[in-house]
Amino acid sequence: MRMPICSSRSSIVSQTILRSTLFCNYSTTIKPIKNIDRFMKDLKNDQSDINQLINSNKEKHETTTTTTKTTLESSSAAAAAGGGGAMNSKHKNILKRLEKKEPIQFNKRSSTNTTTTSSQRSTPIEKTTEQEEEELLTTTAAAENVMIENESRQKRDDVKRERERQREQDPRYYQEIAPGIAINPQLSKLDKKRVCVSSTDHWQEAQDHAQKIATQLDLDYLEWKSLEVLPTDLCSYMVVLFVTKDGEISLNDLEMFENKKGRVKRKMTCAVSLDYTTGELAFKTLKKTYARSPLVLSVTSGKSSSSSEPLNVLDITGGLGKDSWILASFGCKVTILERNPLLNFMMERALEKAKASSSTGGEGNALFSEIANRITLVKTDSIEYLVKKITDADGLNQDRPDVIYMDPMYQTKENEDNNKALSKKDIRAIRKLVGGDRESKVLFALSKRLATKKIVWKKPKNLGAHLGVDSHYRSTDTRFDVFLMNKNNNNNNSDDVLNNNIQEEK
Repeated sequence: MRMPICSSRSSIVSQTILRSTLFCNYSTTIKPIKNIDRFMKDLKNDQSDINQLINSNKEKHETTTTTTKTTLESSSAAAAAGGGGAMNSKHKNILKRLEKKEPIQFNKRSSTNTTTTSSQRSTPIEKTTEQEEEELLTTTAAAENVMIENESRQKRDDVKRERERQREQDPRYYQEIAPGIAINPQLSKLDKKRVCVSSTDHWQEAQDHAQKIATQLDLDYLEWKSLEVLPTDLCSYMVVLFVTKDGEISLNDLEMFENKKGRVKRKMTCAVSLDYTTGELAFKTLKKTYARSPLVLSVTSGKSSSSSEPLNVLDITGGLGKDSWILASFGCKVTILERNPLLNFMMERALEKAKASSSTGGEGNALFSEIANRITLVKTDSIEYLVKKITDADGLNQDRPDVIYMDPMYQTKENEDNNKALSKKDIRAIRKLVGGDRESKVLFALSKRLATKKIVWKKPKNLGAHLGVDSHYRSTDTRFDVFLMNKNNNNNNSDDVLNNNIQEEK
């Protein structure tokens, strides 16, 4: 196509634009344009649209720049006021660039912002739409980083305030009994919102007996027919002490289920009853099946207490008292410490029944009564009991136990596989009642000052061993770590020094 010859400067520019437009695609055939005037008019309209788009992007960029600058300055002021220091160098550089109105380029490889100064540019280049979009993305990313840092600073402040609040000890949940040693008095009480007493609906004797137990333990009494359909908003009970028509009691988990009609009801599961004179425990006690068990070997070292003086064993984590019953059946004198009123009540009933079994006659009843007489049940907090023994000079020299036995209630793992078998129903019921153990280290430290021969610590087999273990005995799922106390024959001197230090601090 032959271009017309024009003498004016504007016509030359128009021809240049037209030529660049016509020859933009070299792979296609160039076709002549019939109406040049109409084409030039459309081209001018497109140019005006492009200018409007560039101006709108500039306005957006200026607005975003102002917002980012304000956010950075406010965050800097907040950091300086909160004692967190000034903002980092990255944000300072961004502010400098915004003040100088320099273009910001985004480097994708290093993920950092780089500035192109005027000295690096040989000729002024007009910003394109892509550069404007990159600048907008860069400023938006900087604003998001500032918001993230503000949120993290807020979280740190919340944690700091929570620690300060915990330092202010609430006397309801914190009671210092010795310098640096405290107990929670609420753990020695029953939570009326979690535990209740119930009985069958058709036997008046069972209802009267259950009401007496509820009054004795200061718990609520509900008939099972009412408790079964109690609305969820009014029921927060998790454990039920159920009384049968024969007067027997059992500790039960309270769970919800949906029946065939679609109604939500409650049911009792994992019933735990305590009786030392019947069942598997009584049978194995009569047959001396526990003679070679890891429990007996770790405490008695395979020696019979009947041939010599009986061992004085202190069980500082009573629970249901089954381990203490087994140790007492081999001649040990056992003192059980239990702070939970409900567990203490169940053990007291079981021991009274065992002591009274000698009058009824029958196989093994005399043996059961003899074993029960070797057991002393004390309702107290173990830490408080040990501290009193250590600070009491007379008690420290006279009534020191030979062996201290520990069986803490370990907490379940949060990431435990659901396909694995659940723990025994005894452990599940007690864990719901008393929760997990958080005081085993304190109990162990105090026990080292009081035991004369050894400390036996029962643990799950997969749990790591404590430092200083002298020996251990394993079973299928547990391990008994033994710590000897008379290795250096200096235990008495260290106890006297500790006792004097505590009395001086008091």
